[in-house]
Amino acid sequence: MSRTCPKCGHVSKDIRRTQAHFCCTNCGYTANADENAAGNILRAGLARLAQEVNSKRSQHCEPSEVEQ
Repeated sequence: MSRTCPKCGHVSKDIRRTQAHFCCTNCGYTANADENAAGNILRAGLARLAQEVNSKRSQHCEPSEVEQ
């Protein structure tokens, strides 16, 4: 996660030139390396959660008539 650019998606081992500095070799985006990795982990977790929610929604049948 620490080698992925959140702006363009480019992944490279050369992106982290130092432990603390992230610089995308594709688009030039720069950030603190730890903050960049945390943001990537957050986005991945939210995407997984969204998949699980959507999967559960598709498993439920909608009632054809509302009971009164």
